[in-house]
Amino acid sequence: RALADGDPDRIGRPQRRPGRAPKPFEIGGLRFASQRKASRALGFSDDYLSHALTRGGRAARERILAAAMALSARQARKSSPNGPARPEPMEELHHG
Repeated sequence: RALADGDPDRIGRPQRRPGRAPKPFEIGGLRFASQRKASRALGFSDDYLSHALTRGGRAARERILAAAMALSARQARKSSPNGPARPEPMEELHHG
């Protein structure tokens, strides 16, 4: 089933309970199909977000938000054809 779903990383992991559709998850302006997919995309283990958001403290939440901000910045750099935006040079004022 994991191969048919296009998710070979799921092979060998416990199956989800039937009847429980994943809920969309949003953090730091990023949207994910599920909390598990968000956890993987942010570089954590499958269940890190779930455990950190229910039992973790402030440090865990800050770590998650930092990972979301870093992913958002990487995506912004990829989508911008000219790289990161740079400020326009200022004109020099001549007195005299």
